[in-house]
Formats: sequence, C-alpha cells, structure tokens
Amino acid sequence: VIDALMAIEITPAEGWTKSNALQSICARSGPGSLPLYAGDHLNDAEAFEAASALGGITIGIGADAPAAASYRLPDQEALGTLVLGIVEALSGKRKA
Repeated sequence: VIDALMAIEITPAEGWTKSNALQSICARSGPGSLPLYAGDHLNDAEAFEAASALGGITIGIGADAPAAASYRLPDQEALGTLVLGIVEALSGKRKA
C-alpha cells in the first residue's frame, strides 16, 4: 500500500507495477492500439517511459507530474474535459 497524492495505491506483492500493467494491457489490445497514460505524481515516471516506448502519449497532470510527460494539463478537470472530447470525436458526437 502506497500513500499517494489524493489516493491510496494498492499494488500486488508479485512485483506488478504501473508499467507492467500498461505493457500487459497493450499486448492484449492487439495491433494498432495506442496507449494514453496520464499521471499526476513522480511515481508515474516508469509508466510514462513504458507508454513512450510503445509509441503512446503521456500527459502530466499538475505540478508534481514527471518531467518526461509529452504533454501537460493543469489539473484532473482538464484531463476529464480532454477525455470527453476524445470520446465525442471518436463517436461522431462532437459539438460544433
């Protein structure tokens, strides 16, 4: 159990990390999948590296995000707005 900013992270004792999980999900998603990883704390750095190695997009949220992020957003609300915009664009429901 790890105390994080506004969260408590519980990880398995078998050595799983955020980057292991990301790699596993991408491997099971099939060809053409594109990882998008957003993180708000330094403990997301390893997953940022994994996402980048897979050709993915990394988004740092807030001031404590790893410097390795490809893009930055000021807060979680901005991330929510971005994700909603992506979903709307992909579903063809984007408002003009």
